[in-house]
Amino acid sequence: MAQFRDQHPIALQDHMDWIKKALLDRRMRLFIATDQEAGVSVGTGRLDFLRTEKGVAVYETSITVAPPMRGRGYAVPFIASLVHECRIFMEMGKFSRGSIQANVKPMNHASLCAFASNEFVPTLFSESLVTLERNLL
Repeated sequence: MAQFRDQHPIALQDHMDWIKKALLDRRMRLFIATDQEAGVSVGTGRLDFLRTEKGVAVYETSITVAPPMRGRGYAVPFIASLVHECRIFMEMGKFSRGSIQANVKPMNHASLCAFASNEFVPTLFSESLVTLERNLL
């Protein structure tokens, strides 16, 4: 098991500790994407409060599509579902209004295209990451 930003393996107990902490964090939501027709899980996603910037909340999202499910068109609707869920949380008052960011490796063209298809625009570039953002105000 490896992390997104650090590709070194993570000990199972460290991962379990992170999951327990994440499930207790009221500012984070974890999701499992499924293909209901096929009856299979296809990936996981996350919405996480990052910070408030000039009075506007900034959230981070990330998705992981399971390797055997990649290339089958799941990423674009999964991201759309996460954006929809974030809007619902905002309307319910569980999240403050704001924007969503995603950090993607520059060589991950499929993910860059999937986020761009969901109206995320690049806002920051580095050798290791591209930050994309979608305003939900």
